[in-house]
Amino acid sequence: MAARKIAKKTAKKTPRKVAKKKPAVKAAKKKGPGRPRVEIDIEHLRRLALIHCTQDEIAAILGVSTSALDRALANKKGEYWCAYKAGMSNGKKSLRRAQVAAAMKGNATMLVWLGKQLLGQRDMPDPLRIEVEAPRMRRVDLADGRHVFVPFGQSTHGLEDVGTE
Repeated sequence: MAARKIAKKTAKKTPRKVAKKKPAVKAAKKKGPGRPRVEIDIEHLRRLALIHCTQDEIAAILGVSTSALDRALANKKGEYWCAYKAGMSNGKKSLRRAQVAAAMKGNATMLVWLGKQLLGQRDMPDPLRIEVEAPRMRRVDLADGRHVFVPFGQSTHGLEDVGTE
């Protein structure tokens, strides 16, 4: 029995298989001198664009430099650019859907905002409530005992000739 205990202790334990997360970035095969290029996980890039992460945030999350991400997105017909644009477009679509749903539930602020954004509506002032700011006036006494009011800053030259109205 002691031999069994010793055998159990010395036997190698098989490690449990743990599901590993797929890395967002993996090194590509090196072609020539220099540092090997990194491959960016396209699906991860699309999901980050979906929630409107900035390119700096995407680069930080993916563990690449911003210049590496810029190079990947530089080809406007490449797979990285297409995934990025698809994610951004789908994010905008989802946001618009949520806004319209909120407006349809009776959110007055959202109704007004969407009307302005999508339908070109704008705020119009109430025509019955027009407020005109009157200029500040000062009293000027004339030589004949009369007085007149003139806006501040206006010259009083020639006011002696003002007749009675």
